[in-house]
Amino acid sequence: MTHLDRIALISDVHGNLTALEAVLADIDARGITRIFNLGDYVGKGPRGSAVVDVCRERCEVNVQGNWDDFIPDPSMWPEGNPSLTWWHDELRPEQRDWLKGLPFSHDLVMSGRRIRLFHASADSVHHRVRFDHDGEEFLSMFANTPATGDGPTPTVVGYGDTHDSFCETDLGLTLFNTGSVGNSLDETTPLYVILEGTLEGPDPAPFSIQFVRVPYDVEAELAASEALGAPEHELYVAELRDGRYRGDVRRGEEPTYHRRAATSPPTAVEPIEPDTKDWTWVLERPCPDCGFDAGAVRPDDVGQLVTAFTEPWWQVLQRSDARTRPEPAVWSALEYACHVRDVCRLFEERTRLMLEQDAPTFDNWDQDVTAVEGRYGEQDPSTVAAELSAAAESYARGYDTVTEPEWARTGLRSNGSEFTVLTLAQYGLHDLRHHLHDVGASPAG
Repeated sequence: MTHLDRIALISDVHGNLTALEAVLADIDARGITRIFNLGDYVGKGPRGSAVVDVCRERCEVNVQGNWDDFIPDPSMWPEGNPSLTWWHDELRPEQRDWLKGLPFSHDLVMSGRRIRLFHASADSVHHRVRFDHDGEEFLSMFANTPATGDGPTPTVVGYGDTHDSFCETDLGLTLFNTGSVGNSLDETTPLYVILEGTLEGPDPAPFSIQFVRVPYDVEAELAASEALGAPEHELYVAELRDGRYRGDVRRGEEPTYHRRAATSPPTAVEPIEPDTKDWTWVLERPCPDCGFDAGAVRPDDVGQLVTAFTEPWWQVLQRSDARTRPEPAVWSALEYACHVRDVCRLFEERTRLMLEQDAPTFDNWDQDVTAVEGRYGEQDPSTVAAELSAAAESYARGYDTVTEPEWARTGLRSNGSEFTVLTLAQYGLHDLRHHLHDVGASPAG
C-alpha cells in the first residue's frame, strides 16, 4: 500500500488561543506533525501575541494574512482607532516584524498535483474571493501574479480569509477554502483541513482534502477576552457564539443565508446611467468641478499624489451613511471607494504593461459593468478600506522606479487613444481626486 503523507492546514486564528489549542490537540491526536498556517494570526481575539508564539513554534509554514499586514503598520490605519492600537500593542515589536515579513504564498507538490496556498487571493491579502464567486474569479485564483511569483501554475489552490469553507473542482482545477480556526462563520465550530497524499511525488497517487470540525470551550475564550479588556468584545461574542459577522452587527442587520442573491442585490437599487464621456480633456485644462489640473503634474509628484488622494477613504468609509446613495442614481461612498480601489489596481497593471511591452493595447474596462458584477454596494466598508489602502500603496510605490526615459513609453486604449506613462498617471490622478470631490472629502495633507 502506498504511504500517504498528511499536512494540516489552519487559518484565521485571530487571537483565539482557546480554539487554536483545541485544534492543535486534535492534530496531535491524529499523529500529524506538519502544520501549515494560511494567515490572520491576530486581531478580533484577545491573545494575538500568544497565538503568534504558538504558531511560530508549531507551524512549519506560515504565510501572511490581511490582518497580519495592517495591524503591525499604523500607517495603514484610519485615524483614531483604539481597537487597532490595542491589538498592535498587545504584540511584541519582534512579533510585529515577523508578521509583516511573512511570505505571500507557499507552493508544493502532492500526488502529482501542484498545490498553492495563500491567504485571500492570488494578487493580494486584501482582495477577498467569496465562495459564491464567478468563473473569472475562480480562474484568477490559479494565475501567477507579481505576488505569487513565476513558476508552474497550480492545479489545486487552498486559501482562508472568508471564514467560509468550501471545495470546488472544475476544468481539472480544485479550489478549496479552509474555513477558520478562531472565528468560524459558516458554523461556529473551529475548522481545519487535512491534505493527504504523496508529498513531493510527481506521479499521480491517491489524494484527499478532509475538513475537520473541532469543538472547544467558547465561553472560556469569551471570558478571557472580557478579563483582558479586549476591544470590541461584544462583536467578538456575536461572532463566536452566533456566527454573526461583525460588519453585519455594526449595520444592525439580522443574519441571513450567506449566499448573495443570484439575480439582484438584497436591496434593489436604481442602475447608474453609464458614463460614456471621454475624460481625456482633463489632460489639457483643469477640471471645473474638482479643480485639479492633471496636466500640470510632474513625474516626481505622482506617487505622493496617489497617496494624498486615497488616504481620506479610511475616514469616508467610517461614515454612518457610507452605504447610502445620496440619490437613487448616484453611487454611495462605498461604491465610489470600490471603484477607486479597482482604478488603482487597473492603472498599476496598465503602467506595468507599458514598462514591459512596446505600445501595448489595453483591454476595454467598463467601470459600470464592473460595479454591478462586483456588487459594490454589498461589500464591507472596513474590508474595502483595507483593500483600497493596499492597492493605492502598491500603485504609488510602482512609480518609484520609473526612470526619466520611461515616462514617455506609450500604450493604447481599446478606442485607439494613446497615453504615455506620464499622461496615464495624470489621467488616473484626476479620477482619484475627482471621486474625493464626489463624496465631499479633501486630499490628505
